[in-house]
Amino acid sequence: MKTKLQIAVLALLLGFVAEGAASPKPKAVHERGWIGGDFQPAGAGLRPKDERATVYLRQVFTNTPSAQAGLQTADLILALDDEPVKHLRDFRARVDAAKPGQILKVTAWRAGQRIEVPVTVGRERYEQWHSLRLGLGLSSHLDILPNPNFSLLPVASFKRETDRVELSSPESILQRQAHKAAGDDPPGLSSKEGWHAWLVVFGLGGHKKIISQESMGPLTAHR
Repeated sequence: MKTKLQIAVLALLLGFVAEGAASPKPKAVHERGWIGGDFQPAGAGLRPKDERATVYLRQVFTNTPSAQAGLQTADLILALDDEPVKHLRDFRARVDAAKPGQILKVTAWRAGQRIEVPVTVGRERYEQWHSLRLGLGLSSHLDILPNPNFSLLPVASFKRETDRVELSSPESILQRQAHKAAGDDPPGLSSKEGWHAWLVVFGLGGHKKIISQESMGPLTAHR
């Protein structure tokens, strides 16, 4: 009886995948605030003892709101609109929630001084993709809560990816050039940002496809 139930569930999942592949539906395009730049966590060794910055700008790209406003590589981000930034997730959530065209006051620490930089929030457009896979999600470690990423040997696992795609980055530019050289130039680039979960032989996941990043100032959109 148990075997028949497993076969029925497997057939149902395979039918769901086949139906989705046979008749794909147009993806909804979502929007969120965007200022551009490679922002990363700032550990204790990267900041003065009397500063509590938890985020720094590792790389700033041309043609982004951050670059246009004057933010620079190695700036430590202290606050947004006078509210301290608690961690990288907090920083990204607040930028994402900002409205395109809104002025976001970024307080940063640079070369021993606190500075305030008004950044005009841009617009990022993206699609949300989901996947269903069959196989074995193997793992060699046991790492459970409170870590948001965990794995119970080969039985179950969950991982959240937070890396963002910047269409102005050298990697993204090279990717688009490679697609064009191969005669394939799809709109946007896939991002790892999302989540992946495994339960025995079933894998579920979600990720974003970045369609465009647009400055609300005199700069043009990047696609």
